[in-house]
Amino acid sequence: MEIQELKRLLQSVNIKQSQINELAARRDELLASAAAPGCGCYEINANRRSGYRSDRTGGAVVKAGELEEQAQAAYMEYLEAYKKARSLIDKADISPLCRLVLHYRYLIGENWEKVAAVLKITRSHAMRIHKKALESLAAVS
Repeated sequence: MEIQELKRLLQSVNIKQSQINELAARRDELLASAAAPGCGCYEINANRRSGYRSDRTGGAVVKAGELEEQAQAAYMEYLEAYKKARSLIDKADISPLCRLVLHYRYLIGENWEKVAAVLKITRSHAMRIHKKALESLAAVS
């Protein structure tokens, strides 16, 4: 397997996680706007006892349900990508430090500064270890 293809596979975990977070945020935003005052079917006016108002709540709940279904589908894809990436990292014949760099970078989704800080190494050292780990994984795959 080529290194670029390998990186795409590993990065797919983060991409799916981002999609899930985005869908959940949109769903929550819709539900919050539907729960805002004045979103119901009727509104009491000073001139009339009640007046019809469009029901935004029902439409928002339906859309939120659709977003929830999309998030669940994305979660299933995330689990599949996570299992593939985890299996690939676990079966590779690499050092524990290489394994940790790949784990923090791809499975947890940390940036290089955070990976280096957690492992108490420099950013450039983390990147060199990453390159070595990817080359080892590419040779195995």
